[in-house]
Amino acid sequence: MDSYKKTHIFAFYFYKYTYNQMEEHKYLPLWTKYRPAIIKMMKMAKEEQQQQDYQLSEHEFTDIGERIISRYAFNIEIKLGKVTNDISKTAVARDLVKAIEGSNFAKKLMEDSSYKINMGKDFNIKVNLISIVKDNAS
Repeated sequence: MDSYKKTHIFAFYFYKYTYNQMEEHKYLPLWTKYRPAIIKMMKMAKEEQQQQDYQLSEHEFTDIGERIISRYAFNIEIKLGKVTNDISKTAVARDLVKAIEGSNFAKKLMEDSSYKINMGKDFNIKVNLISIVKDNAS
């Protein structure tokens, strides 16, 4: 195989890999921006034992991805630090989990308690404490 062909094959696979990586985590910068607010919601949900919600801006999502509005909606269930439901088909949810896992404090919250995090087509994100798995007071 000549070097010209090798170069083009390499360029093709490099582009494909780079493009897939960008596509795979395209919502991560947005969720990283909102991570402090979401972690605060998790903390407040645990302390107050009531649902916390926060209104996000639709345009921030639609500027990133071209989806039908309802396809931005998701449900995430977390128990013992692990997502327990299938979020494999929603990049929005996967990237949120990745952003949250970037915080040691959030990891500790998720290890100690079970949460449900969801966002509807109204872009209102909700955090509910399902249960306290470990009580750190003892």
